[in-house]
Amino acid sequence: MGLEPAGKARARRTVQFAKLSSTAAQLLFAAPTKYDWPMHLRVPSIDQGVQAFLWAALFFVFLWLGMLAVGVSSATALIFSLLAGAAIFLFVRVRGESRPGSS
Repeated sequence: MGLEPAGKARARRTVQFAKLSSTAAQLLFAAPTKYDWPMHLRVPSIDQGVQAFLWAALFFVFLWLGMLAVGVSSATALIFSLLAGAAIFLFVRVRGESRPGSS
C-alpha cells in the first residue's frame, strides 16, 4: 500500500463474469431505458362488490364473536350475525362508493 508517483497510474483489476445468454437474464439485468421513472405507488382498484363483501365478512365475524362472548346462544348469534352481515353488504354495495367530484 505504498504511495505511487503522480505520473504512474495503477492498473485496475476488474472482475469478469460469465456472459449471460438467457433472454430472461438479459431482461432482468438490462440497462435502464428512458421510461424508468420512480414507481408511483397507489392503492389497487378493488371492485365495490368485493369491498362490500369484505366489510360484511368482517362485521359478521365481529358481531358473531361478540354475541357469543356475552352469552347469546350460538344459533341465535349466527342468525342475527348473518342478517346483519347481509344488511351491511347491501348498504356498502349501494351507498359505499365515493365518486370524485360529488359531494
